[in-house]
Amino acid sequence: MGRSYWFECEKCGYRTKISGRTDEGRDVVVQTISCRQCRELFDAVVRARIVEKGIGLAGAGRLGLPGTGRRAAPRPPRFPLLLNRVAKDPAERCEWVEFPLQCPQSPLHEIRVWTVPGRCPRCGAFMEQNAEPFRIWE
Repeated sequence: MGRSYWFECEKCGYRTKISGRTDEGRDVVVQTISCRQCRELFDAVVRARIVEKGIGLAGAGRLGLPGTGRRAAPRPPRFPLLLNRVAKDPAERCEWVEFPLQCPQSPLHEIRVWTVPGRCPRCGAFMEQNAEPFRIWE
């Protein structure tokens, strides 16, 4: 099971809900990243188990996920939206889809992997993690 926590910067007041590392559930694998242009932290989806909705496994369109074309890898879905799309019934036919590690706002943004303890993307002070998880997800 994956866990998301509230992280807060005491210096500038920036708050976000992230895992704070690579985290894995039954259907989703995320990696926390820091985007230099957005100056925010995100849980970027790097792998997801998606219910198969049609024939042909090559395109992201049949998964209902945004894509950038046939030759390019599909753009990763946003993590909170993906939690509603994962398989609920283990008997459903599913496929693991891998996504490039990139900012959910724009694939052109410069990102870096972020792990606890880590610095605030806005002011550079160390972020504080809540002790209790905000969300436990599969």
